[in-house]
Amino acid sequence: MISIETSKKASPSTAVARLSFVEGLRGIAAFVVMVGHGIAFILAGAYYDDTDFSSASLLRRLIWPFLYGTQMVWLFIFISGFSLYYSEIRRRSQQTSSTLTQYAWRRAWRILPTYYAALLISLLMIRFLPGMHVQPESSIFHLTPVTMGAVLSHVFLVHNLNLDWISQLNAPLWSIATEAQLYLIFPLILACMHRFNPYVMGTVIIIAQQLLQAIIPIPFFAQTFFFVSGMMMAHFVLHAPRMAPAPLLTAATALLGVATWYGPKHYGLPGQTLFLLCFVALILGLWNLKPSRWNLTTWTPILKLGACSYSLYVLHYPLLFLLFSFIKERGWSPDFQVLFMLIVGSTISVVAAWVFYLTIERWSLERVRQAPVSMIR
Repeated sequence: MISIETSKKASPSTAVARLSFVEGLRGIAAFVVMVGHGIAFILAGAYYDDTDFSSASLLRRLIWPFLYGTQMVWLFIFISGFSLYYSEIRRRSQQTSSTLTQYAWRRAWRILPTYYAALLISLLMIRFLPGMHVQPESSIFHLTPVTMGAVLSHVFLVHNLNLDWISQLNAPLWSIATEAQLYLIFPLILACMHRFNPYVMGTVIIIAQQLLQAIIPIPFFAQTFFFVSGMMMAHFVLHAPRMAPAPLLTAATALLGVATWYGPKHYGLPGQTLFLLCFVALILGLWNLKPSRWNLTTWTPILKLGACSYSLYVLHYPLLFLLFSFIKERGWSPDFQVLFMLIVGSTISVVAAWVFYLTIERWSLERVRQAPVSMIR
């Protein structure tokens, strides 16, 4: 049985009211990823060129924030580690805890029904809609050809381990496989961080994974860096005294500015570290910030978007791909295509995601809430 001691400085009953910003961050991150993919279909390689921002065109300046889709996936995984660690602390405060079976039940119901439904939709669209066979430029992942290896690897959530599989069917699903693999080792990481100093142990685990990755270049348990950092962040906020949010959010803004200047294509450890510092300052600032009209992450539309963010993430790619196949043949200028994708593509994707959430994801969330827990004796 896994459990964690709760903090005397910030009880989970108090902290839960301060956690709504997480849903908002998920919504914003999913929206950035969605819009970025839609624009990238049209502008392809030129979209990702490392052009100096100061000399960029007006169009490039307007779409600049949507180049950071990969970094938004990092944020997703950071938040995932943060939320899982936090939820175990909350259960401990309620004199309950999770067995491995109960933990696996919750994780499976949380991600698999929505994932498999989106995977099935992607397969059916590729099979029956000819437009799905129109490829954008070679620099952008495409959905075809589909191989049996790709289908089976997606079913078993290991398609991120092979470059021949990773972009087939529905390219963004690679990160769902990555998260599922991190879920496998979460109980072990949690137990180690509970038994030893969580910051020391978390750092050791990150370093060990980085060394293993260098020796065996297979992306198994990839993104451990952000996942475990999120867990350490959750431990810190629940044990630290309340802080002034303004300096923290200012620091987050400054770090984000530096990261933007650094560019979106730097995926190595320096770039990851820079964005991690930005995430840390952002989470700390929002954790200590009360809900208000100035807090974008707690606005009702953003929270609604956050509620269906998982559905939006797994469903948007094939929908936008199909829309791209339509506008590709219209002869419109690139600027008009981008505008069309921003307005029409975003609307279609968000509406479809909300329907998907109401019919599939919300049903699976009910199963998660009904999962049993064990009393601590």
